[in-house]
Amino acid sequence: MPGPGPPVEGRVSLLHLAAAAGEAAVLARLLPLLPPSQLTEQRNPQRATPLHCAAEGGSVAAVRLLLTALLTHAGGAHAAAGCDPSCNLIDDAGRTPLDVAIAQGHIEAAAAIRAEGGEAAATIATRAAAAAAAADVQGALPASLRATGPRRSE
Repeated sequence: MPGPGPPVEGRVSLLHLAAAAGEAAVLARLLPLLPPSQLTEQRNPQRATPLHCAAEGGSVAAVRLLLTALLTHAGGAHAAAGCDPSCNLIDDAGRTPLDVAIAQGHIEAAAAIRAEGGEAAATIATRAAAAAAAADVQGALPASLRATGPRRSE
């Protein structure tokens, strides 16, 4: 029986769907069956990877599973570059999975992504508050995040 073939760009895969839905159990069963390149080369029509989808959905468990698979696949290459394993994954809008998690207000998912790169939670909160202010949705953020964000002078 032939293998799964090369990654397909521009289609939503089962990996994307499981990641977006936060189906960690499904991801745990799929990941060992797929070539590691699917984590970075499998892109949906917006050029989002499965990690982008998990970050958008806010599933910390899905994000961690995908990051573990990325780290296993990438080895020390990202550590040498000084970034987390997702820093070079850019979608059509120019966003990394971290950017997506922050934009959606999924601070725990963002923290899971940045834990691999070592950025402090306070920095994530500041970035999230800045992103929210830029989008003029400050009131939609959790109170705990607004309290750590930039202060307005009175």
